[in-house]
Amino acid sequence: MWWSYEDVKEQKKRLEREIAKRIKRGESFDVLPAPAGQKKLCTTFWGQAWCRNLESYQQYESRLPRGRSYLRQGKVYNLEITPGKLSAVVAGSELYEASIRIQPLPSVQWQQIVTSSAGQVSSMLDLLSGKLGDGLMKVLTDPQYGLFPKPKEIRLRRSGRVTIQRQFRHHGRSRFWHRA
Repeated sequence: MWWSYEDVKEQKKRLEREIAKRIKRGESFDVLPAPAGQKKLCTTFWGQAWCRNLESYQQYESRLPRGRSYLRQGKVYNLEITPGKLSAVVAGSELYEASIRIQPLPSVQWQQIVTSSAGQVSSMLDLLSGKLGDGLMKVLTDPQYGLFPKPKEIRLRRSGRVTIQRQFRHHGRSRFWHRA
């Protein structure tokens, strides 16, 4: 064929060499561990609510399964979480930095949540043990007025070396397969 093909083993070796080279230069590569022996990556009610929210948007339909797969395979490194931003190094077909920026919640919306949440907590003991109750969870996870960002408030960015040649090969291959 007229495009180059790199099998999975070659790709893995190339990525391992790149990581070793970067470690030698002083960069750290801390693997983000996936929960061992569990089918679900999110185990807390809050993590599961975040996942359900993201899964409800069609924009992330193909990205979420790929991200889960990379996490389970140990291909996510150096996760950094700062206010409004998450970033990590990912070993996909190449090493790249993926970042997600989330707009902060507007203060008016926060005040609406506070007002709507009044009286929704049945006991401080429940609250301290992580049991928020159905009423409060409904307020916090409301698709329109809750805490979770909407797609227009989320910005995904990937930095990497995607060359014109690679893009050409990808598009050429896509046309080839569509013709077959």
